[in-house]
Amino acid sequence: MSSLVSSGLFKQVMLGGLALLSIGMMFMLVRKAGRSAPLPTAEELVGIPPAIEPDSDLVGEADEGETAMLGIEIDSEQLKRQKMLEEVAQLVKSNPQTAVGVFNRWLAPEH
Repeated sequence: MSSLVSSGLFKQVMLGGLALLSIGMMFMLVRKAGRSAPLPTAEELVGIPPAIEPDSDLVGEADEGETAMLGIEIDSEQLKRQKMLEEVAQLVKSNPQTAVGVFNRWLAPEH
């Protein structure tokens, strides 16, 4: 055994074995990468959840509600009014005397 190690034959055999091992691993990697992944079904693409089994012990499932959620549309005029109200409220808090002058000008009849 010591004569094989000292002659260098052992190093050559080990190097060849490692080369064959690396080539084998490379081919296995390429073969696995060449497989096609399973494609999702049409229901999965659309986003329809799968039906729940009635005998299932799922916790935390939400039931369908009777009432619909209300949607509120806000137009640009309403946004302007809301912004103006916020600015007036801030003016009243910071400088009440100036706010009184602004209100008097708004309420005074135009001549």
